[in-house]
Amino acid sequence: MSAPTSASEAPSTIAVLHARYEATFDEYNVVDRAATRLNRKDNATLPMQYACDRAMRAIEREADALRQAILYQVPITWPDALILQHHIRIAQDLVVNSDKPADAHKDALDAAVDTLLDFMASEIVTDHDAIGQQFKTAVSIVAERRRMRAGDVEAVA
Repeated sequence: MSAPTSASEAPSTIAVLHARYEATFDEYNVVDRAATRLNRKDNATLPMQYACDRAMRAIEREADALRQAILYQVPITWPDALILQHHIRIAQDLVVNSDKPADAHKDALDAAVDTLLDFMASEIVTDHDAIGQQFKTAVSIVAERRRMRAGDVEAVA
């Protein structure tokens, strides 16, 4: 598998989702600055306070959905792999710092970690045996999981 590196190629799904994820932060900051300027003690600003609060919650939900979607993508370039690793780090931080992380967050993080290892093991030409039996076994496991997630089940009886 050779990862495309040309900038002239269409952006990958990971890149498009991440660009939108980055844009949500800019949007959130604009709304947050507007909310910060409001006098919270002035009842006349209540409608705008509520509007800002609703908008910030909606933007947060969109960012969460984008992050979850990115965790299920398969990288096709090294920049994609970097983006995926960035979102794995964010998700890992959310799971570690949550009293009861949602199963969906744990599942997405698990899939992303497997996918990144599978991508790297496929892209980097190296002798997996030389790294060790446990590593080779782990690579085989994540490759099989990816194959099954992709619906490649002909070999399954």
